[in-house]
Amino acid sequence: MNIKELAKKLDISVTTTSRALNGHPSVSKKTIERVQRAADFYGYAPSQMARSLKSGRTNVIGLVFPVYVNNRTPNFLSEFIINLATELDDMGYSLQVSIAQGGVQNTLAWQKMVINKQVDAMILPRLEENDSRISWLKERGTPFVAFGHPLEGADYPWLDLDNQQAYYEAVHHLYALGHRDIALLSGNKRYLLSQQRIIGYSRAVTELNLPQKHYHISHHSMNEDGGAIGFNMLYAQEKPPTAIICTNDAQAAGVMHTAKQRGLVVGEDIGVIGYDDLAWTGYSQPSLTTFHQPTRSIAKRLAQMVVAHLNGETFQNLQELWKARLVVRESCKIKKKTKL
Repeated sequence: MNIKELAKKLDISVTTTSRALNGHPSVSKKTIERVQRAADFYGYAPSQMARSLKSGRTNVIGLVFPVYVNNRTPNFLSEFIINLATELDDMGYSLQVSIAQGGVQNTLAWQKMVINKQVDAMILPRLEENDSRISWLKERGTPFVAFGHPLEGADYPWLDLDNQQAYYEAVHHLYALGHRDIALLSGNKRYLLSQQRIIGYSRAVTELNLPQKHYHISHHSMNEDGGAIGFNMLYAQEKPPTAIICTNDAQAAGVMHTAKQRGLVVGEDIGVIGYDDLAWTGYSQPSLTTFHQPTRSIAKRLAQMVVAHLNGETFQNLQELWKARLVVRESCKIKKKTKL
């Protein structure tokens, strides 16, 4: 049903019907209520195109997610997108997604969303060092919110989990269990989250006077394959680590699978810590110790922040650092002597 048909049903003018639907002060409260009840009864809703023409907005938020070669889409990404799209829909917005394969430098797809005026604002996950998305969007005056933050202050809105503190805490947790040879299998060094996790890890091993030479390996594949490759590189060393902190749960799955193939008992011979707390981690054998990333809460808050910024809220009030919660399970126990 269009607005003309609704007006005909009510036997009033199209102009009055339109004003009533928008709560115009020139229309009586009684008429507004009558028109709105009829709109609900007949299932009438203003078209998105008409709203856009009137407001100059699309009511669409863009999301550009960088991934790299040989890096399959992580489970976290699909869960994050579903939750974000749901939250934005509840607020009257749609989500348009662009996957930047090979990184944001190698694709213009996300820029076209802005150039073609397909979106009102952007959400930027996985910030990179000197991230070109930020400077490009600033130059064009396009509102955005980052899911991630730089090592120093930023003049834009962002939400992030405290990666430095999480990996500092991971080292201390393994140390308390008796581990001294603790490795870090980090993700792509272009990502700020990887850099921050390295800082947290290095701070802890220095503070505890632990060996760290050869125990840090950075690998682009933040998935099961990356975990398997990283594990084999670590265990090719003369003195392999007794515990491995991974960049996410997918890498941890690759580490655990490869460790089992070598005859190690995960949780006893080798400790493993992941990140994300995906649904399967509580049911794996053994269950995975990991950091809980509250995907739904993150998506909800990012949706709120980008809409607030779009409506004029200053970036100073839209910068939040959350704590990642360690979920202790069976993949980390009191250290036993490693099998060689």
